[in-house]
Amino acid sequence: MALAIIGSLFAGQVAFCQPVNTPATIGNYNLEVSTNSTTVLVFPAAIKAVDRGKSLLLAKKVDGVDNVLKIKAAVDTMNATSLHVFTADGGIYPFIVRYSDVPIRSTINFSETGAVNKTPPVHFNDSPLTEAAIENISRQLVNQRTERFIRRSKHVGGMQLILQDCYLHNGILFFLVKVKNGSGIPFPVHFVRGYVRDKHTSRRTSIMDVEKPILYQTINLEDRINSHESVNVVLALSQFTIADQKKFSIELYELNGDRHLFLSLKGKHLLKSLPLPGNISH
Repeated sequence: MALAIIGSLFAGQVAFCQPVNTPATIGNYNLEVSTNSTTVLVFPAAIKAVDRGKSLLLAKKVDGVDNVLKIKAAVDTMNATSLHVFTADGGIYPFIVRYSDVPIRSTINFSETGAVNKTPPVHFNDSPLTEAAIENISRQLVNQRTERFIRRSKHVGGMQLILQDCYLHNGILFFLVKVKNGSGIPFPVHFVRGYVRDKHTSRRTSIMDVEKPILYQTINLEDRINSHESVNVVLALSQFTIADQKKFSIELYELNGDRHLFLSLKGKHLLKSLPLPGNISH
């Protein structure tokens, strides 16, 4: 009887000490990026958030497309860093990103299982306005005269961004931004992006950017803002608001240069949005 009791206790102890189920470890994908070329990642579902280990790794969703991410290095001295992409189907794609003058791959496609080199369908944004209507309104707003301004950026190399007005129409926000070049050197445009980020992040924490896709923009790659010239730019985005502890940022990068313009907006600035002016046909 004693042996039976001891045996039962021992069996219970063995069962109690068995390891519990733990989440599986997700392997990292190795990526190479350059300052001179863009690496494109295509996912099987819409991208909901992008987490970069360092801000020197640039990441931007393709305009009007939810599941395609463009990445590149801001400088050729960028050290290895992490990148996590979170998709609408619950997927998490972890990467280790390193700099290379000549990346091995320029485009990587992921299937639903995460395998490489399978092309998933592309998902387009749903917008209350048609693309043609957004373009039509944006091109009219470029010539809109206004004495208002909501927010100014710091001067960088004689350049400055000024948010003059923000308009809301049928679920679309139209940002009217003036780009001023007070320097003697023209500013060739590389790209523009918009994203939401927490206001305060320590150096020890990674940077969580939630991309806000630009549905339409009146400034394009390699457009030039000549010296001592001001240019109006309209950026159209789907309507959104942000909490007090977050900020919305607009960034404009110089092609083959280091002038990086940065305009940060609070939630209260977005709440100043106005209806479209009466002279804008829609």
